[in-house]
Amino acid sequence: MLLPNNNQQEGQNNDAQVKAANVAQNTGTITEVVNIVAETLAEPEKLEALSTQEVEQIFDELIVTDLTPEQAEELVETLVKAPIKVKKAFEAKVNVFSGEVDDYVPTNQSIPVSERRTLIAVGNTLGTAGMFLRRRED
Repeated sequence: MLLPNNNQQEGQNNDAQVKAANVAQNTGTITEVVNIVAETLAEPEKLEALSTQEVEQIFDELIVTDLTPEQAEELVETLVKAPIKVKKAFEAKVNVFSGEVDDYVPTNQSIPVSERRTLIAVGNTLGTAGMFLRRRED
């Protein structure tokens, strides 16, 4: 039986520690977003006092790839109620097409990210198929 060497165990422990730290950081960031949205709904003038850069700084700390499914769901639910300024800051700082926030509906859109990704894939497939069929006709 082979025993893992100490370097492998240390690497795994470090990865687990980093992941745990990222989850804790994301929890704090999501709490901040929830608080901003709650304050904005209660007192919209508070959001106006925040600059776009201040709102974006919150999302700078967010590590979307390390969100738990529950955190991602909570974030999307909060962003649904969020003012446009918050949504735009989120979209500017986070890759919404990464797969973690598939239920998010971007500003000025009517369908969630997951459906948009599907439409883009279908469009690309149809475009490629059309080019292939034209070449065969020649």
